[in-house]
Amino acid sequence: MDQLMDAPETAVVLADWHERLNDPTKWRNPPAQYRYLVQVLGRLTGLQQLDPLERFDLAELAASAFCHFTEETPVDWRHPASNYDVHNDTGEQVGSILGNRYFLHGSVVKPGPMDFFAQIQQTNGKLHVITRSYAVYGELTERHIYTGTGQRLTLVETGRNFGLEKTRLDDPDIYRAVVEAALIALEEGDMLTYVMLWEKENFSIFRQCSRCCDRFDTREDCSTCAGQGFIEDPHRPDRLPSYDLSDRRKQA
Repeated sequence: MDQLMDAPETAVVLADWHERLNDPTKWRNPPAQYRYLVQVLGRLTGLQQLDPLERFDLAELAASAFCHFTEETPVDWRHPASNYDVHNDTGEQVGSILGNRYFLHGSVVKPGPMDFFAQIQQTNGKLHVITRSYAVYGELTERHIYTGTGQRLTLVETGRNFGLEKTRLDDPDIYRAVVEAALIALEEGDMLTYVMLWEKENFSIFRQCSRCCDRFDTREDCSTCAGQGFIEDPHRPDRLPSYDLSDRRKQA
């Protein structure tokens, strides 16, 4: 797409664009997918293969798809750009996940990047942990790996590799500023800025208060969030959840 294209080539690019737009599997990372779609439109416009009105209409489709997939589809516990430590139900670290590679190790000694034990592969709509000898070690469901021997292992996020962000936003004042800036960008129709801020907002330790829903008329007197409009996420991906003994017995 770096050189001028003729009409047939443009048709192929747009067909691929629409296919990606409507493929739910491409929206596992909504900000990255949206930015890619808009980038393609920008390059086509720069090559004079789209006029401003056509680009506007297609950009509206991309924005609608972004809103649909972020509002209607639950966020995956495992993000493709995040790294994780893996713990058993006693809290002991037993491994880590880097990309699609699963490593076995404790909290002190860590193996090299090629010393992985298994890889995460999607088959028949499920995520399986497949060893280097092609045996099924377990299945990844939400934030847990359920092994063939009956163990439940838990993923704890250690960082995410995008932009300049490595750890989750944990400053309440910055979080509030990001939320308000995102609303302004959305009201002004600046989707690229909104998507960037949405990404920062969701990569934080906070979540909107479910009682007042951050509404101005109810937030001030809300006892749940103390007037902030948001609370610390009780299911933070970067912390190991607590399990009671009865819960552990169920997994035994």
